[in-house]
Amino acid sequence: MGKSTVIHAYNEQKVELFWWIVYLVGITVGFIVGLFLIVSPISLFILFGSPWLLILFAFIPLGVWIDIKLVKYTKKMLWENNHLSSYILVENKIETREWDKVYRHTPSERDIPLEKVIKIIASSYIVRQTIRPGPHYKKTTETAPILYIVYLELGEHKLLTIPFPSHTDQGWDNWLEFLNNHFALHFTASVLYRKDMPFLDDFKRLDYLLHSTELVPFLYTGDWLKDEPLLFSSWKGNLEHQQKKN
Repeated sequence: MGKSTVIHAYNEQKVELFWWIVYLVGITVGFIVGLFLIVSPISLFILFGSPWLLILFAFIPLGVWIDIKLVKYTKKMLWENNHLSSYILVENKIETREWDKVYRHTPSERDIPLEKVIKIIASSYIVRQTIRPGPHYKKTTETAPILYIVYLELGEHKLLTIPFPSHTDQGWDNWLEFLNNHFALHFTASVLYRKDMPFLDDFKRLDYLLHSTELVPFLYTGDWLKDEPLLFSSWKGNLEHQQKKN
């Protein structure tokens, strides 16, 4: 029996250097603030000896809490950036190697036959949100495409979530092109996944994907950047129609 053809192998990417610098600057500033809250009350009391300065000791636990949180966050961020999941689309199955739990020693692996897949939904997820300070306050949201693949395992519905790095990623189009030829794809503009913070869990995502009436059909034309605005308009129209019915 011949070896199955690999359609595309996708490996999650490390955080770009620019964002590492931004994160590290923010963490450093936060750590200094925490350290200031710890050291300043003690230093002032030693210098001046006034009993009233003991009030400032109330800030020490806050400083300790800030620094402990930042150390844990930095450790977690470094671990995640060095344990990247991989997803391989083969002509008859999807193979995964996922670091889905922080600090686990080995990745979880899945081998999903395409014949077990019952639903595929394309969408977008939030990569990060940034705030530009100043008189013209502005929040910027960066998004990227994501696949939600619902399949059956031992009679139970399971969910595979594959976040891609950007809307212009060629691998994303490769997956869409192949899957569009074998499945009836769907689309939702509802945000079910965020990379920058915990947001929902697989149980809630799966419940939405199985039962929501918001999903709209998605016939891939070969260009996601052109398809996505049209899909959003279709999804929005369907959502408004559903709301009127209710």
